[in-house]
Amino acid sequence: LVLLIAIMVMSSMAYDSVWKKGDALLSEIQSNEKDIYVITFANPTPVKDDYSRANTNNKVQDDLQSEVLNTYHGKELKIKYANVDTTDRENAKLLYKAEIKDEDLSKGPVVLVSLKGFGKTIWGPTVVQSVGDYVKKVQEKAKADAAEAAKAAPPPASGSTAPASGTSSTAPSSTTTTTGKR
Repeated sequence: LVLLIAIMVMSSMAYDSVWKKGDALLSEIQSNEKDIYVITFANPTPVKDDYSRANTNNKVQDDLQSEVLNTYHGKELKIKYANVDTTDRENAKLLYKAEIKDEDLSKGPVVLVSLKGFGKTIWGPTVVQSVGDYVKKVQEKAKADAAEAAKAAPPPASGSTAPASGTSSTAPSSTTTTTGKR
């Protein structure tokens, strides 16, 4: 019984994995208005028998899952996560739209955090902390927007006991990358 409860609690806190790639993933990122996307772009190919890039890719993915995705999922907005293999030709248009360059992938993955088709690409030694900070900021803005919308909503009709509803969220003003249509 305790194990069953633990599994139920963990599954309710888990982020949503997206098992799409290429144009299907790009279309979902561009059209979804209510979820945060955290997309890891990684080149899985070792460089001349040097597995440090593969090890870095795996560490960043593990740390993102434990420190960001499981921490911030389900606050105001759901988080959807995908891992993109940059060597798969099917992902070429997605890489172009997200402005992911091969040289950015030389030492580890690049992470795109996107809401409503706009977002920020992050890479380097502080990628996990930076993604966490950005996701936290987006979640806090969504919470503030929801509170503001609730205040601005008209009061319920007399005799009605239904709470007023309405949420709105936007990406923070520091967006640097667009996956919008070109």
